[in-house]
Amino acid sequence: MVPTTGVPMGYYVKPLDDKVAFGLGVYVPFGLMTDYERTFQGRYYADKSYVRVITVQPTLSYRFNDKLSVGFGPTFNHIEGELSSSLLNPGNSDGKVRVKGDDTAVGFNAGVLYEFTPNTRAGVT
Repeated sequence: MVPTTGVPMGYYVKPLDDKVAFGLGVYVPFGLMTDYERTFQGRYYADKSYVRVITVQPTLSYRFNDKLSVGFGPTFNHIEGELSSSLLNPGNSDGKVRVKGDDTAVGFNAGVLYEFTPNTRAGVT
């Protein structure tokens, strides 16, 4: 019912100087995939579902001193999905209901990181 699928992600960071760094993240924050057999008893609730989200996030960070740094970056998110189920049709073969769609949205992430000791850091995003 749950096919094997790859989940891509990758991150790149390039220091621009001693205080500023540029980063780029490409990742999948959420995904869902199920594909039931044609004779599945719950096919009237769902037989195939998939939702795919991919995010691209460029980021800039600034280090104020050895303890405190901040970062900010917009997120560009694309989602696509399909939900389908069988439709009970007494006396005839089952019908099909399918909802399909996609969208793109823009958001952002911001964060603060504080280093208490070389082995202990805490962050808020």
